[in-house]
Amino acid sequence: MTTTSSSDTEAFHPPGPSSGLGGLGPSAISQFVTAFDSIAHNMETVVRGKPVVVRQALLCLLAQGHLLVEDVPGVGKTTVAKALAQSIDADWGRIQFTADLLPADVTGLSIWKRDSATFEFRKGPIFNNIVLADEINRSSPKTQSALLEAMAEEQVTVDGHTYQLPEPFMVVATQNPVESEGTYPLPESQLDRFLMRISVGYPRRTDELSILQTHEQRHLVDALTPVATADDLVAMINMVKKVTIAPELRGYLVDLAEATRNHPSLELGMSPRATLSLQQVSRAHALASQRAYVIDDDIKAVANSVISHRLMLRPEAEHRPSGSRHTRLGTGPLRSDVMRPTRASFALIAAGLAMAMVGRALGTLEMYLLAAMAGLAVIAAVLYTASVQLDLEISRRASPTKLRAGQPARIDLEIRNASRRSTPVLRVTDHVSGSSGAKVSLAGIRGRGHSVVAYQLPTRTRGLLEVGPLDLAFGDPLALTRSRVRASAATQLLVHTNLLPFVSLSGRMGHEQVGEVSNDRSLRSGGDEFFALRPYVVGDDLRRVNWRATARTDELMVRTDERPRTGRTIVLFDKRSSVYSAEGFERAVSAALSALIAGWTNEDSLRLVTTEPTLVTEVQTLHELDLIDDQFATLRWSTTPDENPAQSSLLLNLRDLGRKSRGGTLIVVTGAPEERLPAALVGLRRRFERVATITCEPSPITGIRGHVRHDGIHDPLPEWHAAFSGPLALTDTSAVGRREVRT
Repeated sequence: MTTTSSSDTEAFHPPGPSSGLGGLGPSAISQFVTAFDSIAHNMETVVRGKPVVVRQALLCLLAQGHLLVEDVPGVGKTTVAKALAQSIDADWGRIQFTADLLPADVTGLSIWKRDSATFEFRKGPIFNNIVLADEINRSSPKTQSALLEAMAEEQVTVDGHTYQLPEPFMVVATQNPVESEGTYPLPESQLDRFLMRISVGYPRRTDELSILQTHEQRHLVDALTPVATADDLVAMINMVKKVTIAPELRGYLVDLAEATRNHPSLELGMSPRATLSLQQVSRAHALASQRAYVIDDDIKAVANSVISHRLMLRPEAEHRPSGSRHTRLGTGPLRSDVMRPTRASFALIAAGLAMAMVGRALGTLEMYLLAAMAGLAVIAAVLYTASVQLDLEISRRASPTKLRAGQPARIDLEIRNASRRSTPVLRVTDHVSGSSGAKVSLAGIRGRGHSVVAYQLPTRTRGLLEVGPLDLAFGDPLALTRSRVRASAATQLLVHTNLLPFVSLSGRMGHEQVGEVSNDRSLRSGGDEFFALRPYVVGDDLRRVNWRATARTDELMVRTDERPRTGRTIVLFDKRSSVYSAEGFERAVSAALSALIAGWTNEDSLRLVTTEPTLVTEVQTLHELDLIDDQFATLRWSTTPDENPAQSSLLLNLRDLGRKSRGGTLIVVTGAPEERLPAALVGLRRRFERVATITCEPSPITGIRGHVRHDGIHDPLPEWHAAFSGPLALTDTSAVGRREVRT
């Protein structure tokens, strides 16, 4: 793409008839790209170091959509919007949204004129080509809704009269994140009317230094001169409509929309308006990339900005995030290691010396020329590699964030080239703890372009998995030299333990598999039934704050609306390494967590008791259950003996539970059982409705058969092929694939 200054740019004229693809010939495409780059260059004079943001804002304008710029205060959201408006010679207005702003302040109002005895309509700031709605989430929902008709139908109805808005028409809204004080989240109906949502982000170091030098003039944005007119913009929009999209790609868009509507973690998927929007922005992206037809890369390049704000997660998916973990690895010029010659280089040097010796022996000039060419090739390769200066923005995205052992993780590496010069072929090596890492090749990235590579990362065992550092190797086209740069930041993934198909032993059996949360809305945060208060955590809806409890406790308290737990399950987890083998300990961790999650699924109140040392944890929220899941992922089996076996004895914990607890279900998870365990369990029969012991080592317990009573109750463990239900059950999971009850 060619970038020209505003002073050199000729006036843009609508293209005439053309026989090119989609009615767009090479000259028309060239005119479009020239005008596009002219506007982008004009905006980049004040929006420093954000070419992607500028490009996305322009694409949204050319797709006849509305733009939502969302980010923290002070990163340049308003600057982006004003720079776009100032670069177009068209009418534009600004609305500063505040809590006391009224709908009439946006659309206008009718004023009574005494001299003519009629009402005169005074147009509001919405009657402009480009409207800057600054901090839109600072106003009330009533005022926000005044934009709905204007954004969807490009008209305003006041007092029964409809007024058309000018063409082109675009709303550029800015908002702060929902966590900021004094904001009102935009409703889904209004979010869907924004074609794209983008984030500005913090600048790179070099760009921030440039901002400090140039932005001392407070009115730098106001000094921008327009480089295109409203007529030019209309002509460019009409060109975008002529871009061809194949039927297969339309099917791809529909398949993508259906996938979001049927995804189990999404409450709200893509609407038909979203599908149309994605098609239109893909057309604009294709034409800006000097093509009169859309390819799949155009859709992928704009999909995130078009789709993300239209999707709504289910509450259980928000508690159990299945999204991605993003790590920014490096930005700006990367310093390379010492350049090294390859084997091919040594071979070519040796061949050149051999040819020189042969030429000297035979006295032939041709051999000398070949030797000289070999030497010149090596010198050229060295100079080429030494001249390469990589100016990259590298990020790594790992998904999902909630991993179970054996479930592969997807790693996406996004590399943006901030330089105008294309990069050479890059050989990417992403190191992974406990393995040799992943190696992929990446074709050269054009100037100001970006590329995304993905690979699957297997996870065999639970624990903390570290991905990184990332090495980028490059060389000359002849592969005679090579150099390497390293992005040292690492991404940490927490791999959680596998879950067993466990069914709770409480009175009311559940039907969900372990790890799934019921879709019953009464279990969700935000329901109608008050349940309890808990301390505020980052990400909670501020509308759930209970101010009376906050004032009483001097701590921010949040109201939770969940159904009270009807049953009770206590899980006693014996963590002593001395009673397990390494494999048995893994089975015990999985069994204890599975029992907890099964109890939660069956709406039991939960208590976790662990030995070594003795800890008692009451589980009341999904957040607390997630924390236990994270803690179990980092548990380690040790070969060192227990420091104080008496205090960490399983029997002491059982005796303590017998004194302090009554009713519900007790599940004991242990390894090689102690000889006195059967007698201790029998003593608890009158304290609990059910007692179950899960032994994770193959050694059997003797002398327990006489204490088992068969009451003919329906089997609560059908998935474990159990033949017993009563006050005491002994379950053996010495082999994960074999599930049976020993009596």
